[in-house]
Amino acid sequence: MTDNKKQIISLRLSGHDLTKVKHIGQRLEARESSVLRFGIRRMLSNLGPLHDPDIKGKALLPVLIEMGPDLVRYFELDANQLDEMINGDLSDESERIDHADLELLVKSAIHEDYLYLKLKEFAERKKSAQSPSSLLREYFYEKYLRAEASEVLPLRSVVQ
Repeated sequence: MTDNKKQIISLRLSGHDLTKVKHIGQRLEARESSVLRFGIRRMLSNLGPLHDPDIKGKALLPVLIEMGPDLVRYFELDANQLDEMINGDLSDESERIDHADLELLVKSAIHEDYLYLKLKEFAERKKSAQSPSSLLREYFYEKYLRAEASEVLPLRSVVQ
């Protein structure tokens, strides 16, 4: 049985962040604690699949696409850490996300122009003028979720 009691926690915020929370609370006519709980619930919802250790590889793709760059920047993750977090001990190669794609995600979190350069051929093939982050989203979804593997260029072909 789970314990549904609320617990008091200590949370450090910069003065600037706390001011923002206060202003949002005032605008919503809500308490600051409600604004913080909303933010935590939203984050838990976005990162929910990471809570389950059995969800790995391509099943984590939506989290990776939507939150990956922020996770990389905030937690200072590198491609090896992402690989361990996403693929772990996954033995089915067809379910794994390529290490080269994880490296692309890490580098794109630092500089979006790098992302565009690496996906230029993919963008030209798609005849797309999307933003670099939208282009990465389309590349990942097409490669891992929508198309047959033979229809999508491997990253090594895109990069060269």
